[in-house]
Amino acid sequence: MKDKIYDEMCELLKDRPEKMQTFKLFHYKNQDSSSYLELFDTEFGDLYRSLQGSINLKSDILENKRSAPSNSLLRKNETYKAENTLRIVALIVLIVGGLGTLFLLYSTAWPEDYSGKKEFSATGFGITIAYLLSTITTWAVLNVISNISVNISKLREQTERKG
Repeated sequence: MKDKIYDEMCELLKDRPEKMQTFKLFHYKNQDSSSYLELFDTEFGDLYRSLQGSINLKSDILENKRSAPSNSLLRKNETYKAENTLRIVALIVLIVGGLGTLFLLYSTAWPEDYSGKKEFSATGFGITIAYLLSTITTWAVLNVISNISVNISKLREQTERKG
């Protein structure tokens, strides 16, 4: 990401050698900083956007940055909080369903008869398989709903940025 910003800024500033030197100094000084994007936006963001608009490059590096608050990681977690909760519920359903399947397999597929002897029950086995399939289906549906919600949110964000 930093290299892409560097390359684009060098391209944009090729006709402004004094600004190019200032930017290169900034880049080499801050390239190892974790807050590089925030520092870049503070010092060169407006210049970048104005030059980018005049040349009309197809980069969305700062468009993403500009539309998100400075704590975008926190925003991303807050945005997808319900979806993450749904995924956790889906995982719990899968784990509990797997354990329930084992219990059903033991108790209904091989039940004890009146003499205490265990015998195979095709009906119990069918119920166990149906329970397992419903568990997997529920897990998959919950994950699909979560993914659809995340994708719709991302599409909305991209549409708002372009519009």
